[in-house]
Amino acid sequence: MIRGHSSTLVAMRAFCAVAAASLAGIVACSSQRSQSLPSSPSSPVATIACGRGLTASSRTTLRGIEAWCEDDRGVRTGPFERRFPRGQLAERGSYTTDQLDGDYASYYVSGAPHERGRYLRGQREGAWRGWHENGKPWREISYTAGEPSGRWLEFDYAGATMFDGNYRDGRLEGAWRTWFRNGAPRASGTSVTGKLEGPATEYLDTGRHTEALYHNNRRHGTWVYFDKAGKVLGRAEYADGVLQHFTRSDDAH
Repeated sequence: MIRGHSSTLVAMRAFCAVAAASLAGIVACSSQRSQSLPSSPSSPVATIACGRGLTASSRTTLRGIEAWCEDDRGVRTGPFERRFPRGQLAERGSYTTDQLDGDYASYYVSGAPHERGRYLRGQREGAWRGWHENGKPWREISYTAGEPSGRWLEFDYAGATMFDGNYRDGRLEGAWRTWFRNGAPRASGTSVTGKLEGPATEYLDTGRHTEALYHNNRRHGTWVYFDKAGKVLGRAEYADGVLQHFTRSDDAH
């Protein structure tokens, strides 16, 4: 998106920061169509039809060709679009006094829909949806004043759920769960204002899992480690993020 609007980037950085601080990266943060979405037209030139009193402007950058409408003061007002260097539509939306405002849609270079939602005075507002390039859902989230708010769902390239949680004021809040690509559980826990709090469970792809405790986003209390058969391998005691001692079970191998 042009002109420095990066609500998605800000939200994902915040989300990934929580994941990295918790259970060995609980979300595949690197992952990146409703039938009502139009197909992306292809054209070598970005053109804009502007209303009365507005002038069409454009520029070519490394990201492609941008076109928009502006008033006699040079303030962006009305429709805009950006096209990839070879002409395929990349973004389409509108401005009000130099801020994105109204319906917005972005596309992959193939023409497949990427994201769709709405801006209000430069900030994401309401329900937003994203798709992988193969048409499978990628993400469903709502925003309030540019901050994630409400349920956040994220899916892998095959359409399987990878993350399910809730946000409040841009922070992860309440119970959340994540899954491996094969559908097996990966981690679950609870966050309060974006920080891990209370019991959490982490599963490894080897079948082992850990029952953990957090306080204020730090390891705190007894952690119990299990093998794939459910036998206890050992216990660790943490205090305010610092390991106090570890006890290996007698029957652990």
